[in-house]
Amino acid sequence: MADSKNSSDPYQAVFEQFMIEVRFYLGEVQGWLLSLSDGEKILGLCAFVLVLMLIIVSKARRNEDPGSNGRQFSGALVLVLIFAFGAGWTLDAGDGSFAHLFGR
Repeated sequence: MADSKNSSDPYQAVFEQFMIEVRFYLGEVQGWLLSLSDGEKILGLCAFVLVLMLIIVSKARRNEDPGSNGRQFSGALVLVLIFAFGAGWTLDAGDGSFAHLFGR
């Protein structure tokens, strides 16, 4: 592989710089989550659940045809997976008293 500084593809160089920035900000968010207390993590998790519930209610209030059962099931599955990922990431970010619930 060629060095990114000597690369003739500008898109590759931009993508590499973008990934550097993404890794930096992910580290910053993880550091912030580590500094939160257990109560703050639980409040954040409650706010996250509230946002997911608002998404579900807003989709249910549409006047359009909801579509097939398969689409409804896949949408519900995606929401559950997003919740599980967010809850696991929030509670497992540090050595808090709830971190063992999502440990490996």
